[in-house]
Amino acid sequence: MPNVQVELRVVTPLFMGGAEPHGNPAEVRALGVRGALRWWLRAALGGAGGAGADFSDTAALWQAEAAVFGGVDSAQSKASPVIVSVHTVQGTPQPLVKERPVRPGTPVNGRDYLLYGMHGNRNNPAEARQFYPPGTRFTLGLRSRLGADDAEAALERACAALWLLVMLGGLGARTRRGAGCLAVESVTGEWPPNVPPLPLVRDLPSPAALLHVLQRGLIQIRQLFAGGPL
Repeated sequence: MPNVQVELRVVTPLFMGGAEPHGNPAEVRALGVRGALRWWLRAALGGAGGAGADFSDTAALWQAEAAVFGGVDSAQSKASPVIVSVHTVQGTPQPLVKERPVRPGTPVNGRDYLLYGMHGNRNNPAEARQFYPPGTRFTLGLRSRLGADDAEAALERACAALWLLVMLGGLGARTRRGAGCLAVESVTGEWPPNVPPLPLVRDLPSPAALLHVLQRGLIQIRQLFAGGPL
């Protein structure tokens, strides 16, 4: 079955946990990645509403999302045609410690300001959130489930959601403040031809090059989702 393997490198602190409270210990989980991909899929589906596809109805949006990542409601359930996997995590989680104490009249460190609330406090440093530091690498896999309906089309949309996640967002907590950003080191497997290719970090020598890739890619993804439901 078609599959894609993407080696990713963490660029900014990645806060992602498992079932334990407070996100400790840190863990890159396939379930969490799937949730982030769902969010970007919904964003893409909503953005396609003015391009020939109508996802203004929440039921239609749910059906389009379930066609890619599965779903359960009171009336029906559907297994995901796309299997998400995470493996070969190369990095050691560490607690977030303030780089310097905050004193009146002292400038606040930029990282401490953006990640406020993720640190431990003086009385209980164990509450500090663990994170994967920049330079951590892991491999994300997407593959079609054997025998699933419209498996290749679902994988295509899952890859489009991954493109959006990498190019415009990130993984884990505090992504709106710049945490969890990722860079692409390698892509292997059968990347769908209708989805803009994930650019390798070495192929983006300047902000202008990144802007060019973003502009072309967003146009291509909008065209991909304009066709409506699977």
